[in-house]
Amino acid sequence: MTEAVAVLLLLLVVATVIVFLANRWKSPRYGSIALIGTTDLRAAGDAMQVVTWNVGYGSLGAGADFVADGGSSIRALDRRSIVTAVNAVGETLAHLDADLVLLQEMAGASFVTRGVDITAGVLRPLSGYRTASWEDFATTLLPPPLRISHGMMTLARITAPECTAHPLPQEPGFRLGMLKKHYGALVTRIPLADGREWVVMNIHLSAFDDGGAVRARQVSALLTVAQEEYRRGAHVVVGGDWNMRLTATSFPHDTETKYLSWIHDFPREAAPEGWAFGLDPSVPSVRTLHRPYETGVNYVTIVDGFLVSPNVTIERVETADLGFRHTDHHPVLASLRMSGDR
Repeated sequence: MTEAVAVLLLLLVVATVIVFLANRWKSPRYGSIALIGTTDLRAAGDAMQVVTWNVGYGSLGAGADFVADGGSSIRALDRRSIVTAVNAVGETLAHLDADLVLLQEMAGASFVTRGVDITAGVLRPLSGYRTASWEDFATTLLPPPLRISHGMMTLARITAPECTAHPLPQEPGFRLGMLKKHYGALVTRIPLADGREWVVMNIHLSAFDDGGAVRARQVSALLTVAQEEYRRGAHVVVGGDWNMRLTATSFPHDTETKYLSWIHDFPREAAPEGWAFGLDPSVPSVRTLHRPYETGVNYVTIVDGFLVSPNVTIERVETADLGFRHTDHHPVLASLRMSGDR
């Protein structure tokens, strides 16, 4: 081995160690997050329409399976299918026309998305919103296509001064020995002219924690924060992907039990008195990814929806049945109104 080759190998080893340690030590950015955009937002009122949707980083449409769910693929769809899915998600959101949009699994261009910028594609058809983003899974010091930026986003077209990323209990361990999925609630405060306030929490809880133990701790921490806001007088809405079955469902399926190990029920006894779930029991919001989607074969249930404080009235909740064509989740739209004196 020549001296030049030895030096090159040494530099490669050093660079690898630096990248490994930088990613292992990478911490999420909790705290205040600005809403970005030049749009002039209109004042909020006592009624609001909010939608939540896990967009599956544009890559989990009907033709996809996923290795973590018992499938065989890390990226099952081709680039054209991902572009089609992303465009459809953006157009659907534009049609739903909500005041507040809570999105999970947004992503930049990476190996997993076949170089498609999911965030840019989803936002392209939308107008009149400001956006706040929070990374829950990201790499550092890695070039494209290995660079990953993945997380949650809240879109607001009503006055919201800022968002705050609030930490939740974390899963143990790392992926590939250095990468970690972080968990938090993206909290948006929306003041009214009369002094009342909406507090809306965008969440995406753990999915593959052993026995649902981390999820249980996350729910407990989440409800502690939500109740504190309610006691302060806020009108609280917690919406997103709970990764827990929010109500009993009996949609037909032919999925083996071994592919359902991630399914756990929301602990209803943990919900504070007077708090209510906003769900559409007639349409499933998620499907299993152990195989490409086929109606009546894949297990489907409801894990996406809203939990509201006693001073919020749920006027309507509707889940759009899109046949899981473009994501493994369906969007859930709720019409909410403030009630009571608080």
